[in-house]
Amino acid sequence: MSHVVIVVTRPAAALVAHSITRLRDHGHEVTLVAPRVVGAEVIQAADRHIEVSRPFGRGPAPAGLVKGRPRWVVHVAKGVVDKGTSAIGNRTVGPGTLWWHGIRRSNAAREALGSADVMTAADANAVYTVWRAARDNVGADAVNGIGPTMDLVVDDVRA
Repeated sequence: MSHVVIVVTRPAAALVAHSITRLRDHGHEVTLVAPRVVGAEVIQAADRHIEVSRPFGRGPAPAGLVKGRPRWVVHVAKGVVDKGTSAIGNRTVGPGTLWWHGIRRSNAAREALGSADVMTAADANAVYTVWRAARDNVGADAVNGIGPTMDLVVDDVRA
C-alpha cells in the first residue's frame, strides 16, 4: 500500500502503538522516527524504528573514565556546555527546530521521510520536522496527529 512515517519526539501513549498496529493491519509499511525513550511497545509495533536525538548532549560517559581524572573532567565540562547551548537553543529557536536539526543529521531518517507517502507528526515538537520534510517531499501527505492519519488511511483503504 503506502509508506507511513510517524515522527515522535517524546514518550508516546499506547494509542500510538495501537494506531501503528492498525496501519500495519491495513497493509501499510510504518516507519517510526523517534528517540529511544518513546516506549518499547511503540517501537515493536512499527516495521522499522529509526532512532534519532536532538543535536546536543553527551550521552553516557564512555567506559574507562575515572572520576576526577582529566578525561572525565573534559567529558563533564563538554556536557555542561552542551546543556547551556541546548537551553539557549530552546529559548531562541524552540524544541521543534532542535529536533529537526537532530533528524536531518540522520541519513536513514531523511531517506524515510523522502520516500514516505504519508508523514505524521505525533506530537507538537514533531510538527516542524514534518513541515520541513514536506517541503522536500511534495508528493507526500503531511498530517498533524494520529487521528487524522487514521482517517486518511481508512479513506484510502475504502476507496
